Amino acid sequence: MFIGGLIEHWGRGLSMMNQECEEAGLSRPQIIDNGYMVKVILFRPNNVNRTPYRHQQSTSKTPVEHQFNEIPMSLVNLIMAIGENWYSAHEIREIMGFKSKSSFIKNYLNPAQNAGIIQFEDVENPQSPHQRYGLTEKGKQILNLKNS
Repeated sequence: MFIGGLIEHWGRGLSMMNQECEEAGLSRPQIIDNGYMVKVILFRPNNVNRTPYRHQQSTSKTPVEHQFNEIPMSLVNLIMAIGENWYSAHEIREIMGFKSKSSFIKNYLNPAQNAGIIQFEDVENPQSPHQRYGLTEKGKQILNLKNS
């Protein structure tokens, strides 16, 4: 963002958010970093009159929800990293922060393909050096469920 000219200073965003929240009498933001995505939770003042949203927990799960619950978190992270895009194995490894190509293929790409979550872009040439991976319909359903 700094290099692109979209922000003025490097590294001041978090400290400024904390300072602004403290000055407004609010709790500091909660920051959750899972290695490839950062989630920032900002808290509302206590005196806001609104009905809080309550997520209704359904007792019956759809087939996609059952599939989602059976998928290891490592593959869920892979789904989230790919999203709606097509990436090479190298690009996915970079997004997820992995160094070892063989370990990544063994522990992520192969299990995801076996589970029907990802697919080759060039099905005719699975060994192509330019091969890219994207989500199958099952993978997209799980992505949409996770994002909802």
